Parts: sequence; C-alpha cells; structure tokens
Amino acid sequence: ITPIIKPFVQKARTEDFYYFFALWFLCASIVPRWAAYSGYFIAGYYLTHKVTLSEKMQKQSLVLYVVTSLVIALGTYQQTVFSNHFYEQFYEYLHLFVVMSSVAGFVGLRWLFETVEKAKKSLKKMQRMWVQEKIQVVSNASFGIFLSHQLIIDALVTGKFRVPIHSLMVTPLLGLIVTFSLVFMSSTVLIVLVERVGKRLFEK
Repeated sequence: ITPIIKPFVQKARTEDFYYFFALWFLCASIVPRWAAYSGYFIAGYYLTHKVTLSEKMQKQSLVLYVVTSLVIALGTYQQTVFSNHFYEQFYEYLHLFVVMSSVAGFVGLRWLFETVEKAKKSLKKMQRMWVQEKIQVVSNASFGIFLSHQLIIDALVTGKFRVPIHSLMVTPLLGLIVTFSLVFMSSTVLIVLVERVGKRLFEK
C-alpha cells in the first residue's frame, strides 16, 4: 500500500486529510483489512508533518492514552467474566477505543520520548550515543516488528518452544508482561538479523 499512500500524503491538503479520516471511520468495517489499516499510516504522517500540537495537548494525549488503555483492559475483563470466555472485541485494531488509544499514544509517547531525549543531554556523550543507537535500531525495525510479531505470538502460544507461553499462563498481568517482553525482543532480534543478512547479500 506504500506506493498508493506516498503520493497521496505528499500532495494532500489539510482538507484532504480530514476527508480521508472521515471516510476511514465510516468505511473501515466494510473495506479490506489492509486498506482499513492504512488509516494508521496516514494518521502517523499527518500528526508528524502536518500539525503542530502544543505541549499541553501532547500531555493531555498521554493521559488519554492511559485512560483508553484502561477502558480497553477493564472492558475486556468485564465482558470476559460476563460471557465466561475471552472477549476480544475491545482489542480489534479498528475498534474506536483502539484507534483513540493508538493516536493518543503516538502523540503522547512521542512527546514523552522527546522530553526524555532532551533530559539526556546532561548525560555523558558515549552514554547518550549508546541510547540513541538502540532507539534508532528499534525505530528502524518497528515496521518489521509489527509485521512479524503475530508469527512470534503464534509460535509461543502453540508451544513450539516446548512450553506454551501466553498472557494467561500465570497471573494475567505477569503473563502479559512476560509475553510482551518475549515477543518484542524476539521480533526485534529477528528483524535486525534479517536486515543485516540482507545488506550483506546485496552488498556482494
């Protein structure tokens, strides 16, 4: 979808973005998933390049991210208890609270990271460079992590590493932390290795 999105975002006016987002919310449920997910890519571009948010709004976005994340978690818990089986609708990528959480998280966490980055200027140069290098590695691999994370989750849940690992293997909170950490680290290592092997092959 990149060849389709790129020309649009480069030439689109502010009004065009508003029109697209309105269509996205109205039609996301009836278009193919790959097309529906494109709204996240365009929203990220718009928030990065087309608008300038005040520091107050960015802080408020961080609060909204926490609130919507809690709503998703508590709503899922309540509906799961009520229906006596795992209720996953709150976690659907195109659910209203997931969209709100994603957009608010993008704005709020970016502000938080930028604030932390400014604070790091007081650190020694080598320490700062090391942190920036690791952040850059994760940043460069982020799209690959997104594409590969479901494969890692499936491998963990189905027990391909001998012991099934999932968010309910112990307490939900601890299981979620363990699962997230393993999936994130495994996906990052996988993508970094693939990129390095690819570079060596093409360099030859």
